Parts: sequence; C-alpha cells; structure tokens
Amino acid sequence: MSCLVIPSAVSAAPASTTASGVRTNKAIPQKRPPVAKASYSRFKLVSLPQEIAGDARSAEIVDRAKSLVGSRYRWGGISRATGFDCSGLVLYTTGRLGSLPRSANGLFRAVSKSKTMRPGDVVFFGRGWVGHTGIYAGNGQVIHASTYRTGVRVDNINTLARSLGFMGVGQI
Repeated sequence: MSCLVIPSAVSAAPASTTASGVRTNKAIPQKRPPVAKASYSRFKLVSLPQEIAGDARSAEIVDRAKSLVGSRYRWGGISRATGFDCSGLVLYTTGRLGSLPRSANGLFRAVSKSKTMRPGDVVFFGRGWVGHTGIYAGNGQVIHASTYRTGVRVDNINTLARSLGFMGVGQI
C-alpha cells in the first residue's frame, strides 16, 4: 500500500508523525470568531408620566418625607422610632395612617390614579403586582423605604422603574 505524503507547507493543517513513522495531517480545532456582546440593557426603557407643578399640600408631604431620609427600615414599620417599610412611610408622610390599606398593593387599588406626576404623589413599582411604593419628590426623585441596609433614602425614579417595574401614580 502506498501512502501519499503532502508537504506540510502545502497542506492546510500541520503534519504530525505517528508512532509508525507515517506523516499525517491532523486537523487543529479552529477557534470560533468572538461573538459580539448584546448591546441592549436587560431592563426595558420605561415611559413615565409627565411631571406637573405641585401645590402647598404637595410641598408639605415632600418636606415631611425628606425629614425621614436616613430613618431605618423595618418590615411593617410605621413610625420614626421603630422604622418604616415602603407603605408605612407613604401612610405616615401623607397623614393617612389608619385610613388606607396597609400594603403597597392595597394602596395601589385604593388611591385615585393619575396620568401626570406632581411632587407628593405616590408612585408604585412592581411586575404583575405592586410590591413597592414611595413618595415622588419632584425632579425625577423618589423618597422610599428601601432595604434594611439602606433604610429611607432618595433614588432616581428611572432607576427604580427599570429595576422594579413602573406600575403607576396615585394621588391621595
């Protein structure tokens, strides 16, 4: 049996020698070309309602909420002394503690919805059901009881809307 040996300079793959001394062409696995990373964000862009000017009552609610920034977070909390959860903070700052439902989802069902945002309005976040709420402070800022680690803080509404999902605005 005769064997045809192709010089390695001509072949596409480099030649190698087997144990019997016969030169063979061994295929080298080719590297795949790099795949371009996706250029999209994992969060959808959110369309938010238009902001309008608030009134004296709105300013009072926002000032009261700002005074609570730095308070600690406590699940079920409704006071400055013990801490706040998101719905407790909303009820405390609006002065409606005891007259509205205690959960974020219950608040969403109870308040009148609005197609515009003004400072002092309640904003709701979630995907499928409302799981978080806060007070809109104007200029794209939301005051909310965030986590045990961060407590009551001010965040950008776009950041919250992208990460949690924006459900709507309500007026109390």
